[in-house]
Amino acid sequence: MSDDTKEWLASEALRLGNEVRDLSISNAVLRDDNAKLKDENEELYKDYESLADEHTKLIDRNKTLKDELRKRALDSLSDIGQLGEQSAEIARLKAKVERLRQAGDALEQEVIGCYFEQDEPADSESLRAWRAAKEDKPSV
Repeated sequence: MSDDTKEWLASEALRLGNEVRDLSISNAVLRDDNAKLKDENEELYKDYESLADEHTKLIDRNKTLKDELRKRALDSLSDIGQLGEQSAEIARLKAKVERLRQAGDALEQEVIGCYFEQDEPADSESLRAWRAAKEDKPSV
């Protein structure tokens, strides 16, 4: 082999050795980067799982709140219906009280008329009790 060929082979071997060294260094850097990316990926996946769990809990909580809101809305509608029924009952009872008061007043006039015909003062226990009841006072 000639000296030129030996020199060329030596320089090629040196160049290839340097290239292998550079590739080996690059390979080591890439392995480190790959390991870091794997660790980062694992952390991100843990964050994802945590967020997915939180998301599921929020969906469940939202469903629970919607169900509770629907129930309260139905209860409110029921309460409104009951208020309407109670208002009707109150109006009915007020009308009945007014009719009874008018009947009591008519009876009072009848009793007074009876006393007047007998020429006695119109003052009896039942008249005093009626007048006290009309004024929301206890009867004597």
